[in-house]
Amino acid sequence: MYATGLAVNDALVAALMLGAFLLAGRPAGRGALVGLAAAVKFSPAVLLLVLGRGGGRRAAAVAALACAGAFAFPFVGHVPDGGLREIWDATLGFQMTRTSAFSPWGQHAALHPLQLVAEALALAVLAAVALLPGRGDLTRLAAMAAAALIAVQLPAIHWYYPYVVWFVPFALVALLTPRTSRRASTSPPSAMPTSTTTAMTVSGEPRSPKLPPSAV
Repeated sequence: MYATGLAVNDALVAALMLGAFLLAGRPAGRGALVGLAAAVKFSPAVLLLVLGRGGGRRAAAVAALACAGAFAFPFVGHVPDGGLREIWDATLGFQMTRTSAFSPWGQHAALHPLQLVAEALALAVLAAVALLPGRGDLTRLAAMAAAALIAVQLPAIHWYYPYVVWFVPFALVALLTPRTSRRASTSPPSAMPTSTTTAMTVSGEPRSPKLPPSAV
């Protein structure tokens, strides 16, 4: 409601990313929603580093292809006369060279060295979420998603405060999930049990399903 009240589209971005998180066990679904979010604002594409890995190489490839297809779909039929060059100049090319008062880096040129440090830290965080083992639960997945989104926002030359709605839902899931729920959670998408498989503990040992009282 906060973002919608400001007449910005950041609530749509957040909704698409949350949808991708909820579809973490479906490679095509999560990839497509990340792609649509990236078509609205480019930065959410970093979620593919977090959500695109689960399920093995085949699932990762399906997620990446779905992301690319969903990202390109909104542009079909809307390519300007200048072609891809005009699209670049009006989007990423403009963002890379713009000036803005909506960040410390834009207000004070003397802070440029600190901006470079923030960029290096952002790259380190993105490398970590992309390369670290995917073991854990959905709580850890949410924490990694929040970290990736915060990392790309910190060094941005233009930061508008409604952008907080991108990462706050993931941060809340990571911070407020009770510890007992975390222990009971299953592994991430690559090892999420279905109704037809035996549930596994976080350590990887089989866990016998609990029978209802009537069946004991």
